[in-house]
Amino acid sequence: ILITLDILAIFLIVIFLIALHTGLSWRTQQSIDLDLRNHVKALQAILSLEGYYLRAEAATLTEIEGMDTALRELDRERLRRLIVPIQRSHNLSVIYIATPNEVILNTGAPRFDAALPWQAELAQRGLAGENIYYLLASRNGFWMVGVAPHSGPDQQIDAAFLVAREIDHLYLNNLRTTLGSHIVLTDGQHMVSSLPTRAQAQFQAAGHLADTPTRRMPLVKDVRIDATPYRMLALPLDLPGTSSLVVGLLQPTKLFEEAIRQTASRVILLGLLLVSVPFVLMQFLVRAVFRPLESLMRAAERIAAGDLDRPVKANGTAEVRALATSFDQMRIQLRRHIEEQRRWNEELDAQIRARTQELEQLCRIRDQLVTKLIFAQEEERQRVARELHDETSQVLANLVVTLGLAGRLTSDEGTRQRLYQIRELAVEALEGVKRIILDLRPRLLDDYGLIPAIRWYAEERLHQAGIEPEIEVHGEETRLPSSIEIGVFRVIQEAINNIVRHAQATRVHIRIAWQPEVLTVAIEDDGRGFNVEETLNRVERDHGLGLLGMQERITLAGGELHIDSAPGEGTRITFQIPLPQAKEAHVQDPSIAG
Repeated sequence: ILITLDILAIFLIVIFLIALHTGLSWRTQQSIDLDLRNHVKALQAILSLEGYYLRAEAATLTEIEGMDTALRELDRERLRRLIVPIQRSHNLSVIYIATPNEVILNTGAPRFDAALPWQAELAQRGLAGENIYYLLASRNGFWMVGVAPHSGPDQQIDAAFLVAREIDHLYLNNLRTTLGSHIVLTDGQHMVSSLPTRAQAQFQAAGHLADTPTRRMPLVKDVRIDATPYRMLALPLDLPGTSSLVVGLLQPTKLFEEAIRQTASRVILLGLLLVSVPFVLMQFLVRAVFRPLESLMRAAERIAAGDLDRPVKANGTAEVRALATSFDQMRIQLRRHIEEQRRWNEELDAQIRARTQELEQLCRIRDQLVTKLIFAQEEERQRVARELHDETSQVLANLVVTLGLAGRLTSDEGTRQRLYQIRELAVEALEGVKRIILDLRPRLLDDYGLIPAIRWYAEERLHQAGIEPEIEVHGEETRLPSSIEIGVFRVIQEAINNIVRHAQATRVHIRIAWQPEVLTVAIEDDGRGFNVEETLNRVERDHGLGLLGMQERITLAGGELHIDSAPGEGTRITFQIPLPQAKEAHVQDPSIAG
């Protein structure tokens, strides 16, 4: 048996070494393929940003001071003086201006003139009012072109601006230093890459991109260029104007293969060491450990079955005997603990009865604290909303204006783009602060009263969800104590939020009736409805007040709330609260109330 186990151990070690080497090779290949896919996405993003930049650059040229006059007079020399400095400072390959009748300016080299057919097509699109960008191929190379229309003082389009940058070997070589992979662009006829001249010639002659990859089925294979192994991934480039353009990324695999060989060598040495150990180890384990452990296992099964009276015998090695002794002590302590637990359970029953009485008293105190907590919460919401409105929102608004001004003043395009990105984040933050203020405490509630605040909140929330609210007010509004006004507003606010989140309604009708001694409110929708009893009995509630929170607020105000709903029949929520004898305070500005 021991010899068989030893042979089996050796066999398993050999299988493990083979599997480890295969797994390392497969994992390395998968890692390279994943890197190449990520590099393709990064290249796509870089070229898209280049296109956005050229499109924005073309639009900016149309707004240069003096451009309208130069175009109206067809003053080519003046146009050149306005544009050429920008072309040089922004490292643009060519700037091209076309009117409906002729090309009035072309600052490019003859290489760009060879692409006149697609220049004319893009010029026509610019004259049609499109602000676009395209990545296009010609027999002289690849060009990223931004197009923008120019409108004269009469708001009629009178010219189209084309701004182009050549995607050549130098451009792709700069991208290679960023991505870490060689880049090859081809449309099946022409090719440009970051490879050295000799390597590019070998790559093109070998026809590595002869097969046509697709977005779903990319071309992945191993190639060798100038005695260097590469892993290649090829995909169609998904950019405007690139229907037939393919991008190939190549990453050297020599370093990865060397790392695999070194790791495999170390693992083989470790395996040889392990092969000599199993036999001796097996002898020791069988005689000194396995049999005593089997005895301990049977003792553990007896204890698990509840037999705590039979002692555990100690035999085997010193460590196993110590383990058996400890196990027997554990048996004795377990029996003692069970007896103590039985006694504790009796004491615990008595304590539970006493604690139940104390809990009933605490519940009565809790009901009183809930009322104070709601008032404190509303005061804190009002304070936070006021601070957000008066401080945070003003700071964010100033930040948006400052970032926009800084973006227009800076001459570095990279800095300008980063400033514009930060400005967009600031705008989003400002909108988020406004939404938080709306949910915390609308200023209309404190300044103008309940009805204007309800009208404004209902229109804001329901219009966003595509629901047209109908708000009907009867009687003459009176200003109520702040605690009652905010309680009524919060109940209506929760009802509106529930309609937006759950009801799937198309119509919402809110009726508010002011009577001499009672305020009556009804909120009705034509949504999908729900089972009221089941929802109220559910243990886990939605965030916010929920239905129970609405009932608790109305109860604190001395009123009653009723919910009528059924699946498929809409929902109607009505409540009444008594009106205290308060001094009337009508809204001063009727336009706001409306």
